[in-house]
Amino acid sequence: MESPPTKTEEGRPALSSDGAISNKDKDNKKDQKKRFKKLRKRAERFCLTSDVSGIVQSHEWEEVKQQHLEEEESKSDDSLVFAPWIGIRQSRKHLQEKDKVRDGVDHRLALKYLVSRQSTTNTTTGTSTSKNGNNPAKRTRDESNSNGINATVPAWMTMHNPACADHIAVLEIHLQNNTVASFVSADVEAIMKKLAIGTSLTEAAQPIPTRWFEGPRLQSISEVLLYEKPQQQNSKKKSKKQNGNTTMSTVELLESLQSLTLTEEQLQNEGYPLPESLSTSDETSKSEQVASSTQDTVPPKEFPNPTSFSLEEANAIVTPCHVNVPNRKVPFVMTKKLASTDSGSCPRVFGLDCEMVKTKIGTELARVTLIEYTTTTAVSPPPTDEATNEFKDNYQVLLDELVLPYSPIFDYVTEYSGISAKMMQNVTTRLEQIQASLLSYISPRDILVGHSLENDLVATRWIHCTVIDTAILFRTKASFKHSLKHLSINLLKKKIQQDFGNGHCSEEDAAATLELAIRRAKEGPSFALQSKEKIWWIPTRKHNENATVCICPSQWLQEHVVNHPNAIHALTCDDMDSPNLKAVISWLTGPRRRAGLLWANLSVSKASHVKILENMMLDLKAKMSANTVLMVNVQSGHEPTLETSKRRRLCQSPRTASVWSDGDEEAFKASVDGCRTGQVWWVTKHPPMELDSKTN
Repeated sequence: MESPPTKTEEGRPALSSDGAISNKDKDNKKDQKKRFKKLRKRAERFCLTSDVSGIVQSHEWEEVKQQHLEEEESKSDDSLVFAPWIGIRQSRKHLQEKDKVRDGVDHRLALKYLVSRQSTTNTTTGTSTSKNGNNPAKRTRDESNSNGINATVPAWMTMHNPACADHIAVLEIHLQNNTVASFVSADVEAIMKKLAIGTSLTEAAQPIPTRWFEGPRLQSISEVLLYEKPQQQNSKKKSKKQNGNTTMSTVELLESLQSLTLTEEQLQNEGYPLPESLSTSDETSKSEQVASSTQDTVPPKEFPNPTSFSLEEANAIVTPCHVNVPNRKVPFVMTKKLASTDSGSCPRVFGLDCEMVKTKIGTELARVTLIEYTTTTAVSPPPTDEATNEFKDNYQVLLDELVLPYSPIFDYVTEYSGISAKMMQNVTTRLEQIQASLLSYISPRDILVGHSLENDLVATRWIHCTVIDTAILFRTKASFKHSLKHLSINLLKKKIQQDFGNGHCSEEDAAATLELAIRRAKEGPSFALQSKEKIWWIPTRKHNENATVCICPSQWLQEHVVNHPNAIHALTCDDMDSPNLKAVISWLTGPRRRAGLLWANLSVSKASHVKILENMMLDLKAKMSANTVLMVNVQSGHEPTLETSKRRRLCQSPRTASVWSDGDEEAFKASVDGCRTGQVWWVTKHPPMELDSKTN
């Protein structure tokens, strides 16, 4: 029996033994042509009042391109003009709201929808990587989940041929200088008018006013477009991953704590007080400190009360330990090896918290609290979402003393420090007596734990280099430190600093920092703040047929790309003068491989940058294919406003002498308002081809 004709690898019908094509294959050919005409007609008909129209599914776009290549016998699909288009929906309701300020989240949804429509076809070779072969029904069912992205089109927006967007470019334009932002923004708008094509249907050259964030918390374009809240995980499944109690010996716990201490470089970068020349000759390495200690218990020692020293006796202890610290006018004391504290036993772990008041010379110490971790067997508590006070049995308070500054106090900062004039009436303890107690009890290898501990060490004028800083330990971004209150409620499930208006409890704060460090040492990196947001579009190497490219400043890449496992092509472009800026055009218009998604972060800070931007945009518009979508986003003054926000937070801290005036506050609010609202343009190569006659 003669076998039926088969298809070749290219999908064309194979000839039978006599060179003829079977009737079945002829019928299939006719069906394919009919479908191609149907899809083509749909792609050319544009409906302004619907959310989407034209070619919506990626497998449909693959069919159209494949059929076009077979009919035209062409090696490229550039001659096939089924261009995507994006604009404001033209219903009566949305026309009345044409000038309404849109939310940046809406643009993220639109961008997600475009990316979700992209096929896994290699747009250079035209070969499909779909696992469902030639089964349109199967591919339709799997379409929305093919790349793991689910999204919808915002109600006020309309998209035509979204699946035809083979290449998507997101361009962030940041106007760095608020003083020139107004006329630079006008220049950018003029550039966009040259790019956009106005039609009788809509005024495509008009920007869409966009609100990037609400409230006082600053957000950049990247933070709005890149990140979204992840789906909530089942807490029962999460708790099953944890195996209850785990026991560590004292030596194991100390080894883990030593690994969390700051390096010398970190101490310098974070502003810790250090001597002019830090000598480590008197200190053994961290590993040697623990390895040489084999005891499981620490011999109890009585902490010397500061009042047990007269001022003369305190000065006799403190003066030999004086060292000079760069940019500090007063001498500091440095922890030294002392016979009374360096007897070969295990290093000890302390928690420190200080409260300060404002005097004529700045901020000075008014209260100091020191606690010592006392548990010898480290047991991790079972997972729980309820607060517990068990940790209170794991430490003892060694020192909780009020300190009288030498300069007159003019601001007690009671709402933060809890210090009042009445509390300080009979206080006679001086800083030198506190220093004498600390130096007589604490050795260089003992571990000191605190939150933003550099402030406490500066207040006590004390240099100690074996420290764990929970503000740095639990930092989620390169420049952002979480408050101790935030860490406590989210990680320890404990509410602290609840006595509003009466200040903090220094013992409570010291205990919280100590417990955070101990829990991290016992439970490892998993004991950390879980990110509330994730980047929704990062590709993996498994699904990386269409390249994803980021051309951004090095700091941006470090924050948003390097810290995530991905298959992204990353290029550093720190300013508009960088030669890597040319890669934006190369990756979108190159003859070989083109980017499926390109993300560029560009800073415009002077007039010459505007000209560079204009030349790049015009060149890009002229060379890009019809299946490219440009999303151009503009924001003014985010970086300078962010720096001002950091200075404002520093000035408002009770631990600094810097002043924040009413004029500074007004200027800051104006700056925040300036970067809150920006513009977005959606630019494509061609306008819609035909208006649907059914459009109302």
